[in-house]
Amino acid sequence: FVDLSRNCRYGDDVRTEILGSQGAIFVDLLPTGRTRLATKDGVIEVSGSQVIDATAAGIESQLDAFVQAIKVGGTGAVPSGYDSARSTNIGHAVISAAKSGEKVFV
Repeated sequence: FVDLSRNCRYGDDVRTEILGSQGAIFVDLLPTGRTRLATKDGVIEVSGSQVIDATAAGIESQLDAFVQAIKVGGTGAVPSGYDSARSTNIGHAVISAAKSGEKVFV
């Protein structure tokens, strides 16, 4: 199930939650950027995932990857248009499966 929401009452509070049968991953931007992993044993904060400003850190990483691609040529692990289209198809399949209760193959 995919659930997207935004809450901007107290800043740009954007979170990502990936829920699975074995646990979950939580990515927070506020009050500081961090990633947490939840399993049957509890919730832990992923070491090295903490940053003061997750948005700035993300933009910095994107710029570093862009500069590196220019220096060495090529795109490395940069997603392509095909990858973007596939992720959109996966999202549509999730919605179809949620509505029908059936498996949807992509």
